Amino acid sequence: MKKILLVLLYLVSLLLLAGTGVVHYFTKAKMGMARYMVYFNGKIDNALGGVGKGKMFLVVLIVIISLITISLIVLTFKNLRGSLVQKIPADIACIINAFSLFYIIALDRGKARDYYLNGIVYVIVGALLIIALLVNLKGER
Repeated sequence: MKKILLVLLYLVSLLLLAGTGVVHYFTKAKMGMARYMVYFNGKIDNALGGVGKGKMFLVVLIVIISLITISLIVLTFKNLRGSLVQKIPADIACIINAFSLFYIIALDRGKARDYYLNGIVYVIVGALLIIALLVNLKGER
């Protein structure tokens, strides 16, 4: 059951990350998608109270998710001694969180039209990876 849940979590995470690439491609290639993303970004900014507050909100969420992930990675490496296969998900989570933190801090809605959509997906993927790390640690202590 644990392996099935882990495979399902990783599959959903992979599909979400692939979806960000597809959205990024179509945002650059299709004018209708680009217009919708500009509208979507403005809608999110207005809902959060102004330009720039959405970026700060995403940065805070990703930093919190990264801190939780780092603590789970430390627990994984401390509790799963000698089991390299079970440590690989912790490495993958670290790489994905580092990339998402870089993406959210380095870009903004002016540089990437799909900024908020991709940022939201990176937060969701980070949460899924935290769940996967907790499932991986369950029963190993």
